[in-house]
Amino acid sequence: MKNNFKVEFEDKYLGAFLGAAVGDAIGWPQEDRSMRIGKSFKPNPQFQKWYRRGGNRFSPYEEVIDPGSYSDDTQLLFATARSLENKNWFSHFVKIELPTWLLYERGGGGATKRAADLWSNGHPPWKLEKQKKDDIKRYFEAGGNGVTMRILPHVFNSFADPNEISHQVFLNGIATHGHPRALLSAILYSKALEYQIKKEDVLAYGELVEYLLKERDGWSNFPDLNNLEDWKESANFFTSGNYMKIWEETSVELIEGLYIIKNALSRGLLDKTYQTLTRLNCFDSKIRGAGTVACLVAIYMASKYASDPVKGLLEISFLENTDSDTNASMIGGLLGSIHGTEWIIPEWYEIEDYEYLCKLVQNLKKEKSNSNPILWHWSEKNKFKKILPSMSIGNKLILNTFGEIELVKKITHKPLTKNIEPVTYKFLSSKGQTLYIKLINKCENNNLQTVPVTKNKRIVFEKDDLENLINLLPPRISAKKTFSIIFDLVHNLDNLDTKNESEIKTYASKFIQKGYDLDLIVNLIKCIDEKRD
Repeated sequence: MKNNFKVEFEDKYLGAFLGAAVGDAIGWPQEDRSMRIGKSFKPNPQFQKWYRRGGNRFSPYEEVIDPGSYSDDTQLLFATARSLENKNWFSHFVKIELPTWLLYERGGGGATKRAADLWSNGHPPWKLEKQKKDDIKRYFEAGGNGVTMRILPHVFNSFADPNEISHQVFLNGIATHGHPRALLSAILYSKALEYQIKKEDVLAYGELVEYLLKERDGWSNFPDLNNLEDWKESANFFTSGNYMKIWEETSVELIEGLYIIKNALSRGLLDKTYQTLTRLNCFDSKIRGAGTVACLVAIYMASKYASDPVKGLLEISFLENTDSDTNASMIGGLLGSIHGTEWIIPEWYEIEDYEYLCKLVQNLKKEKSNSNPILWHWSEKNKFKKILPSMSIGNKLILNTFGEIELVKKITHKPLTKNIEPVTYKFLSSKGQTLYIKLINKCENNNLQTVPVTKNKRIVFEKDDLENLINLLPPRISAKKTFSIIFDLVHNLDNLDTKNESEIKTYASKFIQKGYDLDLIVNLIKCIDEKRD
């Protein structure tokens, strides 16, 4: 019996992981933030090629998305699963996975990208020393679904210990989000997954919701955590001492949502899916991206369509005016935790990087690595991008957690404005994951700015270079002071031996008296030195 359960458990992990990736790939084109170009698709279980608007308002372009391609939901599921191959998984996640993800992310959410950017500078997003108070407050107000969508691997990693699941999910969550709507929703979603993983017999209609309501005193409690006093202090400070009150209010919000689901399911065939989803705020543009909404929608749809999972996944994937990729991904994860791979139709095995997904599932059984991760600094991303234009198909590079990656294709996109050449470099890692790294080349020098250094020397900055330099400095420094510091360094660079680390630090130390971090100024000097003509 034990062996049978083990086999079933592995199949459930594969079915849940695959279901989540499929839901993401089908739902991404329909998602309200996908920037899709063209008409809406009709519900279809097959993966489809589609077009989206990439870039920003200054450098827009048309991007082709191949059938079966996935977005940030699956990318961050992969990142979480890789992190769990290490004993010190949280350190790996924040020092390597999140900073590197910024290089290849597709459709990432704002809160996750902001936090990843801070981690790439070695700064937790709740630390006051390196940010404005308003930015930290923004972190504690981040209650989106970016946490719930990525925590599935934690449940399978620690399914035998419910307390450890909640602990890991909470830690994973605070890496990018601080509001209980993001964190408690992820814990509730993990509780739903855990129940279905352990269940060996058929899941009765409405059984999952009954269980979650029965166990509400357990999952709604704030996790008992050690070594997070600085986070707790920051959370209370930026909520005026009301963090636990907000946590309790979020708990009530989720419980009320579970009762809405219970009552809807009790009506059986009389239940109108659209009406129930409306009551769960699935279509409310102001909050449909919240973790609470995604969690409740997933529980409702997975409960209602447990006996017809393909129909349920397709129905949620093609709903307009919703966060369809995350909703579908989370529902796919729940349905897979019920049925394993039994419900996966043949077309869905064509999902991009299916073999790599299988490897991640298999790696769960391997012994954890004891490595000590080294921060992948934001400057590494910029250095990496500078290499891309000179690369040819077949060239290979080493990229930290991905190992060896090979350039397999250069994709030139259709620009929607003048003077840009948008290119995506498609890499395949030796382990099997596909990475799409975008680079927008300027066709003319209209965006170049020259700063004189001496009569005979100059430093040429592109717009992106200036943005990178500015981003090095804490947001609390005004624009006037920011440019003052940069110009001070530029004009004194010729008087420095930039190969001499001691001389750089001696010069940089004068800024300490003005309240600036020594390492920050040293990094600025090195970045400016790289741009010298």
